[in-house]
Amino acid sequence: MFPLTSKELTNLKKNDFELLQKLDDNGCFAGVNESFAEFKSRLILEKRELDKFDKKITSGEATEIIDDIKVVKDDLIPLEIINEAGETTQKFYDFRIDYLPGFFLNKDIGLLWGGCSIYDEKSGQRIFLIRKNFKNSHNWFIYDRNELLSHELCHGARQILNDRKLEEFFAYQTSKSALRRYIGNCFISEADALLFVLPPILLLLAQLSQIYIFPNLSIVPFWAFTIGMIIFFFLRNHLARKIFFNASAKIEKFKIEKSSAFLFRCTSSEMAEIAKLNSREEFLLWVNNKAKNELRFQIISRKWKLNE
Repeated sequence: MFPLTSKELTNLKKNDFELLQKLDDNGCFAGVNESFAEFKSRLILEKRELDKFDKKITSGEATEIIDDIKVVKDDLIPLEIINEAGETTQKFYDFRIDYLPGFFLNKDIGLLWGGCSIYDEKSGQRIFLIRKNFKNSHNWFIYDRNELLSHELCHGARQILNDRKLEEFFAYQTSKSALRRYIGNCFISEADALLFVLPPILLLLAQLSQIYIFPNLSIVPFWAFTIGMIIFFFLRNHLARKIFFNASAKIEKFKIEKSSAFLFRCTSSEMAEIAKLNSREEFLLWVNNKAKNELRFQIISRKWKLNE
């Protein structure tokens, strides 16, 4: 069930911080520079679309969600499974989502595909999908069902910030694997996977050409391109992680509880600003200045009791 009823959303006021915090607790964040009116309108629209979607699914009708992908009521992920992932997101980032429709996808998309989140900017509707193999099993291949659902719920909450630089970082921190926690943010766009595999493919083609067609062809540029691309991905990941950990060290120094949850609601540029602050007083002033013009920080300030 959506955190607020339709009536509560319609009557929501800018100073209803108890209800605004309830929305935050349930993964409904205000976007960057989003006004209260815009935030309220977006959630009213999302609630309306969710209600229509739920009614359609409950009727037993097959519903197309994207690119010829259809889901039915029997594919719905049970609430008890979603709540398991909710405990993880609560622990890491102080939010829990149990109202968004999630489905086991019966259509095969690819061998390594585990799941994804879908966000419709026009309707505000958020849906997530995971592989059908998880319907009766906690594990499949290298994936853990709870880890995968927690990952997608993180996207469901945070993607409204449109902060691609650290989006995957936060989602992958819920992983039990130290390796996935570290390298997860290496690929932050759809083009990254292609960029990562293209150099080795070109290198292989160059080596075959050298053997069978052009014996004088130099392989060095292709090796340089391959190594350079690997360095690029890991360096970009390192620098992005550094932004988070520098900011986290500062707000922990300033005695701010739940540092990861706080930063989960910030953009990477805001984290870079936090990392430059030298005292708790400077931090509180920074938050107060942000809260003057931005609903997101007004809610954060109240939730973390930084305005007292």
